[in-house]
Amino acid sequence: MFSRMSDGRAPKGALYDLIRERFRLRADLDVCAAVYGPPALARSEVAALAPLAAQAARAGDAAAHRLFERAAQELAALVHAVRDQLVVPPQMPLPVSYSGGMFRLDGLLQPLFEAALGAGERRYEFSTPRLPPSAGAALYAAKLAGAALTPDFIAALERSFDGGDRMGVA
Repeated sequence: MFSRMSDGRAPKGALYDLIRERFRLRADLDVCAAVYGPPALARSEVAALAPLAAQAARAGDAAAHRLFERAAQELAALVHAVRDQLVVPPQMPLPVSYSGGMFRLDGLLQPLFEAALGAGERRYEFSTPRLPPSAGAALYAAKLAGAALTPDFIAALERSFDGGDRMGVA
């Protein structure tokens, strides 16, 4: 989006200034060296730019807001694809939850994701996470060890994570 703002394909919004400031750019093209290196930005460093996009969206930057809208549409498309592979009838409500840092960015993504899921004929029941992402590793380890993943087991796991962060970001 920054490059589109830089070359005039999109109006310059708050995201443009935030990226220039974050990378201390003297010229817009210097962003290539900042991102691609050497050394190239690590995946975690790229992900750390998401709060800038959220800040820009909050400041009224329409292009930054569209990034979140597109992300919500892509997430909804993934959920739809899995639902279709599971052959869940459209009228049957399917539980859906979320996790991860993107859902922590000032509540931008969650309502857009819920709206994207609710836009079609498929029915979903959206809920907050019951467990943090790290519990997924515990569940998988228990499954590999042959443990029965009973409701009691899941409830005990939930109790062990009570008070913890359910979205996986400390």
